[in-house]
Amino acid sequence: MKKYLFLIAALFIFASGCKSDGDVLANYKGGRVTRGEFKEWLAGRRIPEDAVFDSVENQKARLRDMVLERLVLIDAKKSGFDESPDFKRVIDEFSKDAFMADFYRKKLRDSEKFEEEACRLYVIRLRVKEYTTENDKSRPLSAAELEREYGRREKEAGELIAQLNAGADFAELAKNNSDDYSKEKGGDLGFITRDNPEQKFAETAFSLQAGEFTQTPVRQRGGVFILKVGERCLINNSNIRKIIGDEKKAKHLEGMLRASSGEKYEQSLMNAADIENNIDSVNFNYKNAVIFGVGGQNVTAGYLDDLLSFIGSKFNDPSTNSDRITNDQKKDISRVMLMRVLLVRDALKNDIDKSPAYIKEWNLIYDMTLAALYRNGLLSDIRITPEQIRMEYAIYAKNTAEHNKNLQPGMRPETIRPFAEMRGKIENQLYARERSEKFKNYSDNLLNGSDFIINESKLEKEKKAN
Repeated sequence: MKKYLFLIAALFIFASGCKSDGDVLANYKGGRVTRGEFKEWLAGRRIPEDAVFDSVENQKARLRDMVLERLVLIDAKKSGFDESPDFKRVIDEFSKDAFMADFYRKKLRDSEKFEEEACRLYVIRLRVKEYTTENDKSRPLSAAELEREYGRREKEAGELIAQLNAGADFAELAKNNSDDYSKEKGGDLGFITRDNPEQKFAETAFSLQAGEFTQTPVRQRGGVFILKVGERCLINNSNIRKIIGDEKKAKHLEGMLRASSGEKYEQSLMNAADIENNIDSVNFNYKNAVIFGVGGQNVTAGYLDDLLSFIGSKFNDPSTNSDRITNDQKKDISRVMLMRVLLVRDALKNDIDKSPAYIKEWNLIYDMTLAALYRNGLLSDIRITPEQIRMEYAIYAKNTAEHNKNLQPGMRPETIRPFAEMRGKIENQLYARERSEKFKNYSDNLLNGSDFIINESKLEKEKKAN
């Protein structure tokens, strides 16, 4: 009987020491945060749990952020900010479509099937140094010097190819001559695919049959290579782990192949007959110029300028003002917008907006956006005066001059840049400083007024480094 009582007591002690998702980590006036809610909040913001639960201080900081967001949301809804035209415009014209496109893209890539031709690649690399040392200083080789160095290594590679043609073992030559990390494995780089962006040799490799090697050296920056192709096969969702063998490498390659397959699907959406795409030729100076259109709905240069300035003002990002964005940047933004429109259209056809997972994540994003915009609105009345900028410039110039006075012999002095050149940078720094201070005061007052307290006994203990 005593034995059973001891086991029951031990189980009770063990259970009482376990961390439960129902544990209350923090309290505030009108609410609390459980461990489960905290984990869900972290996941919704793509914050890795391990990076938070490894440290007590990190847990405290993130709990503070979570509660602060909840309190800001309460204030925002009390004030009716969630019904304001500005907030609705951000949601309708930016946030909702951006989130749906990203959600759908991830779903496509997670579920996308693929089948790619692959080959096992072996290499012998003869390194070419593109720098030399003179008087203890490094300098790049001249074009003539570099050509001689490549020629020397190509001659050596040619001699190795002759040995291979005479029956020498590729793996042994790689071990004895290669400068590549793969030499210990006989030059084995593993499997590559035609679309593998990390491999420079795909075109050459796929011109070879299984067992063949290059008859002339392959020149790439930094080296001369001899390539050999081993097994060739088709890799797909069902056989990739069996073929690759190594789980980590298989997972990495699978991720790349899924992403590649997803990108091909996205590009196929561009073939729709109702798309007008003028991104490369549009004149952004004409407000009525059509950048692109989908299904008869056009995006003009004027609309793009207005949207960028509006979004920038709401997120306190002056860099999005249309006069600060180059035409090349506008083209890049327009390409993102066009693909976003196409992804959203396709997502709605597939009822993604009715998916429970989508609805749950969107609600998190909605709350984050509401809190951020409301908080930004409270912090938007910061004004930096010309006098402040002048004073800050004077401090910068004085400090730079003092720094230059105290330099050690041989050290290069810093140039005091002219006021006109530094003005914008100083203004941004002053704005960021005042905004940070104002945000801190607002946050402290909100948390202190809510009786916010963290239950430290329920936090994960600090993990000791090995």
